[in-house]
Amino acid sequence: MQKRLHQTTKVCLQIKFFFLLGLCCCCRLLVEVRSKVFSPEEFGEVMRNASGVNASHIEIWKCLVKWESSFDTAAHNTKSGDHGIFQINEKWWCSPPGKYCQVACVSLRDDDITDDIECALSVYDEHERISGNGFRAWHGYTKHCINITTAEEPELDLKENETI
Repeated sequence: MQKRLHQTTKVCLQIKFFFLLGLCCCCRLLVEVRSKVFSPEEFGEVMRNASGVNASHIEIWKCLVKWESSFDTAAHNTKSGDHGIFQINEKWWCSPPGKYCQVACVSLRDDDITDDIECALSVYDEHERISGNGFRAWHGYTKHCINITTAEEPELDLKENETI
């Protein structure tokens, strides 16, 4: 009798395990489906329309995001704990455990980057206060983008005697 009860309990635990495993896989698929890879132009346009973004910093943000996440909102570095298009670190900024941005880390990996931008601006502001350059919070900036200082306007291809 006890042996049969033990086998029944074991089967129930196995069923629960596979149910939870399936549920986790479904949740992961939902996150991946809701992610997006922006083009540099599209990302720049979103940043231009975002509240609080300095227009002269757009090219710097584009460079930074290119090197941090390749414009992929689902980017997740499990070794460093960085999340989303801006690769925001979970230790301080998103939860759990970080709390400064008051946003869940998983929400930084979806296709809506509104909360990502707000958090990135908070990271920028804090590092601007500490170091005088808010972009230094990101390794992508210090390695690849540090020489971009202002908005770089595209050159116009004008032929002689043409006017705008």
